[in-house]
Amino acid sequence: MLPRPLAHIHSRYRTPDAAIFTTVFVGMLLTVWLGLRYGPSTAFALVGTIVTILILVVYLATCISVPFFYYREHRTEFSVGRHIFLALLPAGALIFPIWVQFVPAPAPPLNLAGPACGVLLLLGLAIMLVKRRDR
Repeated sequence: MLPRPLAHIHSRYRTPDAAIFTTVFVGMLLTVWLGLRYGPSTAFALVGTIVTILILVVYLATCISVPFFYYREHRTEFSVGRHIFLALLPAGALIFPIWVQFVPAPAPPLNLAGPACGVLLLLGLAIMLVKRRDR
């Protein structure tokens, strides 16, 4: 989904080395900038909150997608109990930790985590839609 240079795969280790280095570099810049702006503890809490919310959203999306995937791709194996109930059970459990990230609203600057996650999710969605259109 990202630019072609980030798709480079290391020949020996078979890892996306350019993407890894870019992630480390951007993470370091973000950490230093937030640390200088808010102090190390608050910056750590803010980055940790953003990462936690995004990981929980990815897990939630995975749980929700299981029934659709099995129904569409493996219909003979599809089971309502296993692929709907057992997939939506953890989805329901994930709603709570996501909810408590926002209610009650955290004190500034931790209240920036929600909007930051929203911007990142919308950016990712926009990139995906542009790539899908161009394909």
